[in-house]
Formats: sequence, structure tokens, C-alpha cells
Amino acid sequence: RMKGVLADGSPADILSDVQRRQASGVLRVQKGPVTRQLFVDAGTMIRFAASTLPAESMTLLLRDKGGVTDAQLREATAHKKGEELLGTTLARLAFLTRPRLKELTEEHIRRVVHGLLCEKEGEYEFQQGSLPFRDQLDAGLQTAQLLLEWCRDVPSIEWVRRRLGSLEARPQASPRPPSGYDTIALNPAEGYTMSRADGSASLREICIVSPMGEDMRLLHLQTPRS
Repeated sequence: RMKGVLADGSPADILSDVQRRQASGVLRVQKGPVTRQLFVDAGTMIRFAASTLPAESMTLLLRDKGGVTDAQLREATAHKKGEELLGTTLARLAFLTRPRLKELTEEHIRRVVHGLLCEKEGEYEFQQGSLPFRDQLDAGLQTAQLLLEWCRDVPSIEWVRRRLGSLEARPQASPRPPSGYDTIALNPAEGYTMSRADGSASLREICIVSPMGEDMRLLHLQTPRS
């Protein structure tokens, strides 16, 4: 079991570690009263997410974007079977189509992952094991894709500078990146920048020749695939 405090490492590094281990289980991050959970499948996919933050509520998303009414939510809650997820119940009662449920589940995963990866304080724990609700988890997003999206939108470039350290360091992409990175699409500028991370050029030199602005170059060079 992995556990600790975020002062010892960023959530992105912790999730990357789970990915490298190809582990299944639940990653939980708690800061004060807010708890976020990611249900990770073999390290490569995040199948479901949960958050106690009202703005990241799956129920709120079902109502606001899924067109589910409060009356339908009450009826579904009353007719849930055992450990059945609320979304599964809504689909079973035909209040929501399964394709739409999949879309909303994946949008919800993105919201929760973004919030979790931006945390700098709190406690984390990864409890390895078979995923709960496994037979209901037919949605999901690639861990690699979510980490890349986060790298594109890190809110603090100064944090990235501190993480990378000296601009004279010579970054080198892993010859065997975790599963999933070989299938995600980079734009041409990102692809060029990553191609220079072969150990022969310093961060400073890559920033000089890359077609992106310096901040964007640094964002992509700190992605966990490097």
C-alpha cells in the first residue's frame, strides 16, 4: 500500500508511479474535508472517479448535463440494487442512455483528475486490489492522456521550473515509457520538443530551438513520460 503526504511528491508523480507498476486499485487524496478518489485499472485506465467537493459531484453533472430530473434521481436512489452505482441505476431505469452515461462519466473523471493533480497539500493513499463495481465500469480514460492534459495546463510555471531544476540538465525520455504513451497524440510542436529530449541537449538548448514559447516547452518537458 502506498501512502504519504503530498509535500513529499506531486499527485502526478504518484499517479505515474501507479501507472508504471500497472497496478489496479483506488488512489485517494484528501485535503481537509475534500476527498477525491480515482479507480485505476491496471495502471493504464481510470475507470471512475469520486469527489466530495460539490462542484465535482457526479450527481450534479447527471442533472445539469444529463437532463436527469430531481424526481428521477430520487426514484433511482430508491431503486438502487446493493452496490449498484447511481448512474447504472439511471440507465437501467431508462432515465439515461448508456452511451450518454459513458460520456458523462468520462467528463466527470476529467474534472476530478484535474482537481486532484492540482493539489499541493494533503494526504494520499493507494489501496491496491480489484476495483469495486468492476462489472459496471465500462467507461474510462487513459492515464497517459490525462497526465498529458494536466501537463498542458499546469497552473504554476514556477512550480514546473523548480521541479525541473537547472536549465543545464539534459532530459531524456524513457526508452520504455509506461503503457499508453505510445498511443496518445502530440501536436507537431509538442512532438518536436519531446524528440529533443534524448539526453544530448540541455533544457536551455531545447527551449531555444523549440517552436513553442519557453513556458510551454517547460510544461511538456516535465511530463511524467520524460
